[in-house]
This record gives sequence, structure tokens and C-alpha cells, in this order.
Amino acid sequence: MTSPRDIIVKGSGFAAALAGAYLGRMLPRHLYRISCFTDAKPFKSEVHFALCHSDLREFNRLLKIKEVDFIRYCDVVFSVGDRVSDEKGHDYINTYCPYGLSINGVSFMAALQKSGASGQLSDWEDCNLAAKMAREGKFLPPDSQGRPVIGDYSYGYQINPVKYRELLLQQAKSFGVFICPLSNLSKSETDNAFLIIECDTPDFNGRLTETKDHHMENHVHHHISDNVITTSFNTQDTRFELTMSPDELIKSRKRVVDIWEDRTLYLSKLPSFLPFLGDVSRILQISLGRFLKLFPSGETMGPERTEFNNTMNVLFSRFSDFQSILLASSGFKGQSIDTLSENAKFKLKLFSARGRLSVLDEDTLFQDHWVSMLLGQGYWPRGLNLMSKSLTDSEIQSFRDNYKQVVEKALSQMPETSDFIQKTCLGSETIGRDGSSTNVR
Repeated sequence: MTSPRDIIVKGSGFAAALAGAYLGRMLPRHLYRISCFTDAKPFKSEVHFALCHSDLREFNRLLKIKEVDFIRYCDVVFSVGDRVSDEKGHDYINTYCPYGLSINGVSFMAALQKSGASGQLSDWEDCNLAAKMAREGKFLPPDSQGRPVIGDYSYGYQINPVKYRELLLQQAKSFGVFICPLSNLSKSETDNAFLIIECDTPDFNGRLTETKDHHMENHVHHHISDNVITTSFNTQDTRFELTMSPDELIKSRKRVVDIWEDRTLYLSKLPSFLPFLGDVSRILQISLGRFLKLFPSGETMGPERTEFNNTMNVLFSRFSDFQSILLASSGFKGQSIDTLSENAKFKLKLFSARGRLSVLDEDTLFQDHWVSMLLGQGYWPRGLNLMSKSLTDSEIQSFRDNYKQVVEKALSQMPETSDFIQKTCLGSETIGRDGSSTNVR
């Protein structure tokens, strides 16, 4: 019988733990022997991992991490979206669900166009339950058996990344991964490895401080001025502010070419984005998922490397376009409309003219995120969707009134976020998918 091939995961901090746990879960033990050489890093160097989008829930399920255990162990606070504000008067909630539902087969955005809406997306928060939950600090999981209004939204997390790293390493051990200090890695082990996953954490950019306000918000707030970006988030114990200047943002940008070279996957070369996109935690998950889809079937690995590097650079460009449009339209000094990529400029032109977006298969950015960001930043389409002409103003207003009633009724039955976490997550109960709770035995 052929001996298992050695895969080495190496690096300090969070990324090595995530890669070790994921590969240990996905690869058969009789074919691959995975060793994770890793050391902890201080919390401040990994602050971006503290903001996680809703797809982390499925990732945790894959790693056999129960949500209630995750919440208890990692000081989790729920996040139903990102609040974005700036000096130009933009202030809106970008959630994990669309604003409104289709009306008689016409998209809600097209109905907004028909009614002459423009300017402030926040004026339409009564048609987005998650946005109202964020403003009022209420929380319950979506009800999959209820009306679409109370069943279609989702949520992400604000976490303590150091504790999540510890939890991931525990899971990696349960999958048969060998966990060792980074100093124990020898040159011979590196030379003889079939594959190496390089996870050294890049230098931290920005300044992280604890704030005196310990109010538990169920959204993440990003405020953009011309000279600084401030992101406010919290764990169950502490509230934090991350600030980044144009110079620091420029330092964190780098053109990524060939993340996978020869027999090494350089996760340490992943570009750094702001937390608007779930930042590196999402990029790590996506990178590893795509890597395993092209996992080496031979010794040379040339075709797999080329395809992987090409697709990852397309992914990074879409993240970059989203971030650059957001910053440029907010007046941030480090980004202007003139310096947008040609793809970003065309996306703006298409959306502003027609209210349309080009979405790729398996896109890593949620379309609703794009739409909410563009509307929130003031890019309201000029052209009228032809299908919307079948709607009358009274039909649109009636829909809005009905939607508002459902949202208000749901909010009235929801507890404060801190109360929900204390009772349902930290007590003797666990979360149900429909918002119910059951006793833990």
C-alpha cells in the first residue's frame, strides 16, 4: 500500500488553523498526512477575521462545529448587515438580503424606479426586516416556515478571532491533523512534502482601539471620511474601532500573481480588503474551496495551477471593484472615480443607466450586496424598466404598507440582541433554525 503523501500547513495566526481544519476535514487520511505547524499571534494582527459573513455558517457546519458551541466559545455577536456612512450624507444598512420582494413579477428595484425613488436607501428600510433589526438592535434567526419577509434574511457574525483559531485547531486534531509549534518544522520535512500551504500572516495595517461604549450592536458600522475609514464592531466582552488611513490602505494593496507556485499554495499572498467584504476569512474559505476543486491529480500540477491562479485573480478584481466604487463615491482620499478599473467604470455605467448588473456563475459577492451598495451610494438608475410600467403607484404603495406591517409585527416579537444571546446562546438552550430553542442535554 502506498504511504500517505505529506501536506504541510505552516504559519502564525488564524489562517493556518483554518487551512489545517478544512484540509483535514476534506482530504482522506489514508491518502494524505496533514501537519499544521503554527503559532498564535496577538488579537490586533487578526482583527479583520473578527467580521464574518453569513457563509461562515455553512463552513462551520462542514467542519462539524455547532453554532451554539461557536457562539459560546468565540464570544460571538450576530451581525445582520453592514451600516455604511460617510461625510456626503450616505447612511444605510447593507444586509444579506434584498430590499423588498417582487411585485406582480416586477423586481422591487424596478418598482422603486417607477415610483420615482432616489437619494436615500434608508428611506426604504421598512421594506427590509434585517435593516430594521440592525437599527433597533433586535434579533431572532430567520423563520424558514414563515412568510418570505421573515424567512429570507440571513446573518453573519462578529467574533473573537483568537478563540475561533483555538476552536479550529481542536477540530483539526479531531480530523487527524498533527498540530505542532512552528519552530518544530524542519527543512527535510519541507523538502519532502507533497504540498505546502504557506499561511504567514502579513503585517497588520490600521490602528485598533477598545472603546468605552460596550453597547452590543448587531451590525458592523463603517464610517468613511476623506482621510480615514473607521470600522466599529464588538465581541460579547468588548467593542472595538479599527481605523485606516489612505497610506495604510495603499500599503495593504498588492497585485497578486501566482498564489499557487510549484508545490506551494501561498495563502500569505492573498490581498487585503476592508471588512466590507467579510475580508480575509471569506477569501480564505473561497480560496481553499477552489483549490480542492482543482486538487492535484498528478505530480506536475501545471494545468491546475494555471486555472486556479486565473480564477482567483478574477475573484480579487471583483472584490477590488466593489471596494473601490464604495470608497470613491464616499470621497475617500485614497480612491477616486477616475482611477477605477475599466470593469468597475462599466459596471457603474450599466447600473446607472439600466439598473442592471452582470453576475457571474458562483460569484463570491452577493448580488444583493452590490445592489444595496450602489443604491446606498446614490447610483439610482435613470432608465425605467419596461416591465414596471404595468404597476400603478397605488399598487406599489399598497405593497409597501403591507410589507411594513409584517416587519413591524416581527420586530415587536423580537428580543434585544444581548437578551437573545444571553438566554438562547449562553444559557441552557440552543438555537433552532426557525427561531425556536430547545434544551441542551
